[in-house]
Amino acid sequence: MYHPQAAAVKPIVYPEGVKHQGTCGNHSHGFFLFRTRRSDYSVADAWKRSERIVSGRVRRVLLCSALVMLAMAVAHDAFAMRYQPYPNWMVAVAWGIGRGSFNAGSAGIGTAEYRNGAAPQIRFGRTFAKHWMVNAYYDAWLIEFDADDPDTDSTELVKWRRSLQNLGVGFTVHPGNVNGASGGIYLRAGVGMGWAGTARVDVIEEEAQHHGERIDEWGTGFSLGGGYDFWISSNFQAGIGFTYNYFDIGEEIVDTAWFTAGTLNLNLFF
Repeated sequence: MYHPQAAAVKPIVYPEGVKHQGTCGNHSHGFFLFRTRRSDYSVADAWKRSERIVSGRVRRVLLCSALVMLAMAVAHDAFAMRYQPYPNWMVAVAWGIGRGSFNAGSAGIGTAEYRNGAAPQIRFGRTFAKHWMVNAYYDAWLIEFDADDPDTDSTELVKWRRSLQNLGVGFTVHPGNVNGASGGIYLRAGVGMGWAGTARVDVIEEEAQHHGERIDEWGTGFSLGGGYDFWISSNFQAGIGFTYNYFDIGEEIVDTAWFTAGTLNLNLFF
């Protein structure tokens, strides 16, 4: 209902810089806070301003929520487990850390002391049937350490570079369901030509170190291993593996030797 006195009410003009808080009865509303300048702000103007602020915040919240949901969807697709049969051909490389030991031969060089070293691996494979693969492999273990000169009574150091290498053929079996999570499990075994390399380098102060004269001794190498590989794409896998290699050399420097290794595997199929 129209009231003539209400029409005569004029808005109050506050000096510039003075804050005004609108009230409704005994209740104050924080969103009515504003500064008055040349023009007056009515309750309707304050309400519209608060609507713009709230709507802007809502849009930002909705946008952030949409981005989070999109990121979660992409992450789900990216990290979802992939399962598939194994393609025909494979080339694989692996690198890790191995720990092993040499048993000295008749020359008495070397001890049964355990040492850590690098363990590179290479494999070429051909899939037969669903669970089997025949492969050619190369497993190695490389170490370098300092020791007293065994030929003299002095305390001068000698650097030894030693290696165990196994080149052979073997097979890999995937005992699980290749179309399920257990399809990434693999077991492998192989036998081949094994050899032990020994090189002595004299450590001379302020002189460059050379490779030294290397002596290779040949024998038989055996390999056992297992691990788990994840499908990254339709023709690429990454995983972890563990191998055990035993060498029957039977020569003057090395009689028998062995090493174990944990590796990171990268497999390419075609």
